[in-house]
Amino acid sequence: MNLSDSVVAILDSVQAALEDETAGGTLSDVKTIVRGMRARPMPTLPAVWIVPQTALCERAEYDSQTWTLDISLAALVKNDDVEQGGKDAQRIAADALKAVLATRTTIVADVIDFVPATFDTTARSAERNRTLSWTEATARVIFTVTD
Repeated sequence: MNLSDSVVAILDSVQAALEDETAGGTLSDVKTIVRGMRARPMPTLPAVWIVPQTALCERAEYDSQTWTLDISLAALVKNDDVEQGGKDAQRIAADALKAVLATRTTIVADVIDFVPATFDTTARSAERNRTLSWTEATARVIFTVTD
């Protein structure tokens, strides 16, 4: 599988895992899964954003390459009670990370490892709208592609 196909397969798997969890699982209160940096119009909240970061080539050999891709999972919650909104955002981001890490065996790409990378425990509020809180967790995927 080439680089582009591998990245698409990984992101498809992440999105499917999150969507499965919104259907009665640990993310049943999440209304929208967004893939990418932006969404128009503003999605119904709470929402989880899937944002792939820059993939890094860790090793290149004659016929294959090993890549590392971090995938951010950002939970966005709206709540007039900012403290509760922050707690909800943290819980959703943690549950999203857990759901995504469980997909390791279902990804079509040649995944070597799929591990947690970061969890930002600071639930931030938006500058423009103080009723919005977000927290981010990151999963790290290490995979091999062949040309």
